[in-house]
Parts: sequence; structure tokens; C-alpha cells
Amino acid sequence: MAKRIVEGIKIESSSGNFFADLGVPDAENLRNKSGLVIEITRAVRRLGLAQEEAGRRIGLAQPKVSAMLVRQLRQCVRAQADGLPEPAGV
Repeated sequence: MAKRIVEGIKIESSSGNFFADLGVPDAENLRNKSGLVIEITRAVRRLGLAQEEAGRRIGLAQPKVSAMLVRQLRQCVRAQADGLPEPAGV
């Protein structure tokens, strides 16, 4: 990553993987999972789907869709950063 100083602040260009830049273990896998969650969330919003309908379309129960859309990514990131096992169903 390229480093430079701007107005006395050290700036590093990203590698393109935020998780790797932070030194999170298994960064590539986490990047892929987060990308998938982002795309599913965009599709659900674009199509105006309720969580139940989204779940039917992707083969998940509504509570799992809710967890994925609302909090699963946050939990996954926190668990990875803390070195803990990932939450079930990720």
C-alpha cells in the first residue's frame, strides 16, 4: 500500500480489502461474505421484498434473513476482529 503525508497526517492507500488492511484474520473470506450480504441487501431493497419473501427466494427462514440484513455482518466483523468463532449460520 502506498503511504504519503497530507497536512501532517499519514495516509495509506487501501489494498482494496478493508479487512486485510485492518489485519483481520481470514480477511478474504470475510470480504467475500460481506460482498454477498451487500448484494443481497441491495436486491431485497430494489425489489421491495419483505424479509419473508426474500427468505423464500434465497432458501432461508425469515429470522435468518433478518439477522443477515440487520446485524449478522456487524456480528461477523466483530467476531473476526476479536478472534472469536463466527456466529452460526454465517
